[in-house]
Amino acid sequence: MANHAKLFFLLLVISGPPDLFAQTLSFGKGLLFLHTNQSSEMVNSQEDVSHAGSPFTFAYEHSIKKSDISIYLRYFQFEGNTVIRFPEGSVVDFGGLGIDALGYNGVNVYKPELGLKYTLLNFKSVLFIKLSGGIGFQKSIVNGFEYYSIPGLINGPDYVESMPVYADSKNTFQLIPSLGVEISVILLKRFEIGLITNGFYGFRSIQNMYLDYSYKGVKQNKAVFSTSGTGIYSGLSLGFKFY
Repeated sequence: MANHAKLFFLLLVISGPPDLFAQTLSFGKGLLFLHTNQSSEMVNSQEDVSHAGSPFTFAYEHSIKKSDISIYLRYFQFEGNTVIRFPEGSVVDFGGLGIDALGYNGVNVYKPELGLKYTLLNFKSVLFIKLSGGIGFQKSIVNGFEYYSIPGLINGPDYVESMPVYADSKNTFQLIPSLGVEISVILLKRFEIGLITNGFYGFRSIQNMYLDYSYKGVKQNKAVFSTSGTGIYSGLSLGFKFY
């Protein structure tokens, strides 16, 4: 965390061209939802989007003089989250208890993001609505967490495992496009309170879960559940403007 934060703030120092007008330094906290893709589908299932944590974010924004465009840098980190979700009532464990989902967090993900914001609305320099688009530099690092499933955990009535669920995680680097919208209010000309929603799309798997199983007595192909970093972040931010 410390090394990534130092790199982020170093970028802030060297990034600003001389014709930029105002700078805003902010931090925030919100809800992160990650998408689990099925690269090999489980019968009678749907792809999952689940809450994956409440990360802090750090951001720096430069407003360009006489323009509706600004440049931003944002940084946040989170744990990868992969989920196998079962239809309600379709799985019980060996003790007869219902199982709705299984999850795995095997990587830590670090993502600085560089992009542009466009001001759609500026109401008396107090209320702003902005659109954003950027590229995230996403690095996933295996955190050493080993997934362990008790044999016989998935025990019908619909799904029955042929072997215990297993998982793997990967060290990866990829560029992640993102789009977002931000509503912010300026207080006392210096303080900024914002509501941010940001979606991003990953292309490479960072971790997987595997299920060998039968469905209603019929043997099925192995199901593979993958997380790439695709997801949605929505949160509040508090910033301070420098002129």
